[in-house]
Amino acid sequence: FINVANLNPGTRVNLHLKVTSVKVIRERKRYEGTLNRTAECVVGDDSASVNLIAKDEQLDLIKEGAHVTVRNAHANVVKEHMRLEVDRWAKVEVTTDNSAKPKTVNSKKNMSETEYELVPSWQLATPLWSPSIIAEDMRLGQEIKYSGGPAETSYIVWVSSKPNKFFAHS
Repeated sequence: FINVANLNPGTRVNLHLKVTSVKVIRERKRYEGTLNRTAECVVGDDSASVNLIAKDEQLDLIKEGAHVTVRNAHANVVKEHMRLEVDRWAKVEVTTDNSAKPKTVNSKKNMSETEYELVPSWQLATPLWSPSIIAEDMRLGQEIKYSGGPAETSYIVWVSSKPNKFFAHS
């Protein structure tokens, strides 16, 4: 299990979380009569908070003030912001271990407020590196310098699932 502050885009994670808010963003009735619900939740621990998308039966467990354990959730970047998604390979359950329950949530550091950009690898090349070397030697969380304009910019880079593209934020 990791802390929310250690989340990186494109990874699968296990977390112990406390739910601070739940906002239903979509309710739709299916053709067979069941209700399809989607909610955007703010969850976190002592280190940071993050937005989590919960659906249908997950909303029975994820309520304001609840302590939940999320296993194999996907930290994904959607519309330039990171969020946790509990898809079919992930699991949400109520935290039963009192020692694992976060006491507070650090709402001042929301990991979903950081803006990410999907950058093709050739745009990250500096005169010292060729795009092919970057694509082969890129490491998760590696800091690189980009000098493609009037000023040098430093990026923290995360590998994307798309070939030769990386998530970066300055």
